Amino acid sequence: MTKALSVLHALGAVANEIGDRRCVSCYRWIYMSRSRSSSSGRTRQPAAREKVLASGGGSSPTGAGALAAATWLRNRGITPPASSRWHVEIALDVIGDRAPSEFDEAAATRFHISIYTEEWGIYFCHGGHSSWIRITDIAFVHGRDDFKLLDVIPALKDIGSLMRRLEHHNGFRFQRQHAVITTNLPAIEPAVRTWIASL
Repeated sequence: MTKALSVLHALGAVANEIGDRRCVSCYRWIYMSRSRSSSSGRTRQPAAREKVLASGGGSSPTGAGALAAATWLRNRGITPPASSRWHVEIALDVIGDRAPSEFDEAAATRFHISIYTEEWGIYFCHGGHSSWIRITDIAFVHGRDDFKLLDVIPALKDIGSLMRRLEHHNGFRFQRQHAVITTNLPAIEPAVRTWIASL
C-alpha cells in the first residue's frame, strides 16, 4: 500500500472515530478515486484553482456554501437543526437501476450532489475522467476538474441546468427515479425525490 493510501486510511479511521459523517463521505470519495487511479497508473495532483464566492477563511456557518445549503433545506420544508450537523447525499447513475454504492470511476457515469451543514458540492465522472467541485466560502476544485466545471457551476438551486447540459453534451440521461439518497434527516426524503425529479 502506498504512503498516500495509508494516510487516507488513517483519515478514514479518525473520521469514523469522531462520528463525522461529512469527513467519512469525503474519505470514501477520496479513497475510491485514489484506488481507482492507482490501478491504472495515473496519479492525482491537488488542484489550486478556486473561485471566491464570499469573504472569509475556510468553512463557516455564514459562508456561501452554508447559506446555500440552509436555504435549500428550508425550501424542502425543514428548518436547519440548530445544534447538530446534517447531510443529504444524492447519487445518480445512467443505468436503469439504483446507483450502485461502489463504482469504478474509470468506467462509470455518475453525478453526485452532496449537501452538508457547512457546504455543498458536486462530483461527476464519465469516460474515465472526473470533476469534483466543493463550495464552502469559495468554490474550489477538490482533486481534479477534467470537465472544467469550476467555471460553469451554477447556484445549488439551479444545479439541474448543469445536469441537463452534461446530459445533452454526452448523450446520456441520469436516472432520477433511481437516485440513491443518504441522509440523517429521514423525513426529508420525499421532498428530495420531488426536487430530483424536477432537475
